[in-house]
Amino acid sequence: PVQQTLPVQQTPPPVQQAPPVQQTPPAQQTPPPTARLANARFSVQLAAYTRLDQAQSLVRTLASRRIEARVDGTVAPFRVRTGYFTTRAQAATRLAELKAQGHDGFVAELTP
Repeated sequence: PVQQTLPVQQTPPPVQQAPPVQQTPPAQQTPPPTARLANARFSVQLAAYTRLDQAQSLVRTLASRRIEARVDGTVAPFRVRTGYFTTRAQAATRLAELKAQGHDGFVAELTP
């Protein structure tokens, strides 16, 4: 006897719906920590180097640790700093946070 195979009906997999997208309110326009505020007078200095490439390397390392930093100066010493603060107390608070993370530094007064 010959057996006859009947075609099997394929049922498509169930369609999964994406979760609804939640609308978030627009963020307030605040300057990034590396953008200097007009009335900023202080910053936290983490290091200073005689070579620009060394300072830039530290900035990259800090960025990988989610610390926004910048190089101040166009000639040596190239200072690695973070934040712009209007008061020394604000800068000191940030310095304390950084020290708790194992970084060393001091509050630097910015020159106009």
